[in-house]
Amino acid sequence: MLIGFRHIHERDYADDLLAMKAEVGSVRKLVVLDAPLEGAVMASDFLNAGDKISDDELEAARARVAIDDTAVLIFTSGTTGRPKASHGHNIAPC
Repeated sequence: MLIGFRHIHERDYADDLLAMKAEVGSVRKLVVLDAPLEGAVMASDFLNAGDKISDDELEAARARVAIDDTAVLIFTSGTTGRPKASHGHNIAPC
């Protein structure tokens, strides 16, 4: 899953977010925090979808997670405007 802001300081990152989703095979869902984007889900809709998950489904999902699974990928553009990644080496499909 890739979660991000579509707009930061008046710049539209729509093309960058869609490109990252397309380039990284393990990213199956793009969630945007601030503005709609075709091919993405708004964060509020993503969170509301959690209400439809049963306790049994939640427990089954928790059972599939291992202690050394990657939990966080952080992308920042810094001063270059180009995304850079900081992540562990255990990247599994979501």
